[in-house]
Amino acid sequence: MKYVVRWTMQAGITEEDIKRVTDLWAQLEPGVKYEQMLVQVDGMGGFNIIEMDDPHAGALDAYKLNPYVECSFHPVIEMADHMRLDAEAIEYRASIPR
Repeated sequence: MKYVVRWTMQAGITEEDIKRVTDLWAQLEPGVKYEQMLVQVDGMGGFNIIEMDDPHAGALDAYKLNPYVECSFHPVIEMADHMRLDAEAIEYRASIPR
């Protein structure tokens, strides 16, 4: 499943903490496919587009970085899938008498 992950640096983060995050990030185990990584222009947060079969993998990555980075996961679907599902839902609602 695909997710948009919003991440922000925890309040009070220091230069030393940022170095630690970089070191931790480099050692994360595979299990989450990072399709796109975006950083806010102020450098204090950003968004990742990820794909993972097991949400525990993403949760574990977030837990490992948690003292330094706050993450929120938002499951998403492709627009083409949305359009198909929306059409199916409209058809379903139209089939039920009011």
